[in-house]
Amino acid sequence: MLRDEAEGGKEVWADSAYRSDEQEQSLKDSQHSSQIHERAYRSKPLTQAKELSNTEKSRVSARVVHVFGAMENDMGGIVLRSFGAARAKVGVGLINLTYNLKRIETLIRLKVFDFKLIRIKYGASQFSPFGAQCTSRTAALLRRNSIRSLRLALDG
Repeated sequence: MLRDEAEGGKEVWADSAYRSDEQEQSLKDSQHSSQIHERAYRSKPLTQAKELSNTEKSRVSARVVHVFGAMENDMGGIVLRSFGAARAKVGVGLINLTYNLKRIETLIRLKVFDFKLIRIKYGASQFSPFGAQCTSRTAALLRRNSIRSLRLALDG
């Protein structure tokens, strides 16, 4: 089942294992745009245009897959167990927030951009709660503590 275009967008991204004539027709009928990789066969290699198309699709999908990979490997996983959709949404939001904080800290540490610019732009005297560096363990602890604090607030 695909989300409504207003919620999830018009494009459907997937690996070549999901490409079939039936799937393509289903996407066309539901007015979605297929971004599913093309597949080469033993007697029918991909044309150069299809290879370039797959390369472009891979660039986009790699950005998404790396985020989920970091959440799974560096932050202790993305499985949530909660009662109710509202708590699950908050849990996912906290996981995303923790990932973003971890990513910002990494970009600052690697000097991709200047920390002073962030302080000037947002007016904060101290931006990073992590100090000089944030390890994956720190991010996982922050996520767990944030979820515990939120559960206490929701229960109370």
